[in-house]
Amino acid sequence: MTKWMMAILVLLFAGPGLADDSIPASRAREFTEQLVTLEGTVSATRKDGRNTFLALGPSATPELSVAITPPLLLSEFPPHPEKFYQGKTLRVTGRVYLIHNQPQMLISAADRIEVVSDNEPAGIREALRPQPSNASSSPPLSTTPPPLPRELVTGSETKLLDLRPSRPLAAATPTARSGDACGESQELWKQVSQDLVPHLRAYTSCLEKASLGCDPEGEKVALGMLAVQQAQKRVRMSCR
Repeated sequence: MTKWMMAILVLLFAGPGLADDSIPASRAREFTEQLVTLEGTVSATRKDGRNTFLALGPSATPELSVAITPPLLLSEFPPHPEKFYQGKTLRVTGRVYLIHNQPQMLISAADRIEVVSDNEPAGIREALRPQPSNASSSPPLSTTPPPLPRELVTGSETKLLDLRPSRPLAAATPTARSGDACGESQELWKQVSQDLVPHLRAYTSCLEKASLGCDPEGEKVALGMLAVQQAQKRVRMSCR
């Protein structure tokens, strides 16, 4: 048998591990503006209207934030993606963008997300494990299940969309005093909105040229719009 025939057989019968071309989510920054497949474990999720946000890596400082924006019709995403993907290891395929120095990816098709492992949380395993029935040596069983580990609980404090400005906040003004949460939120909203303007112009210019290569700019606009919406909500909450 010739060497080239042996090589063909090796490719045909090789295990699936040889075809794994995913990249750890911790390296997301290295592939800015590139279409790649990143792998990481979902540490936190958040639901906001029809959109869902996943944090891959540490929940406080995600290695990659994934924004899921399902289509209005015929969506193939699970009914509650924020619960379905929680704690699972995923391979996500998309283009990486740095939005306010945070690697982010916009996903609108379910086939761009592959579940690699369920990673059943230890807290859930312990809660479901049968308890001993020997009443003489064990205290009465509590009807309240043990709390899940804090790192498995979704929370609003998770920085799924990093809204910190890409440049320092402007000097304090009467509407943005030091320590004034309302004023700081308003200043943040203004800067997030300003950061979106160049992407809107670039996307509009691309569309006016009837180009078929406008998707990257369109995704930047979509992510920027999500950031603006989050900043607006922060203003409404802090300026009541």
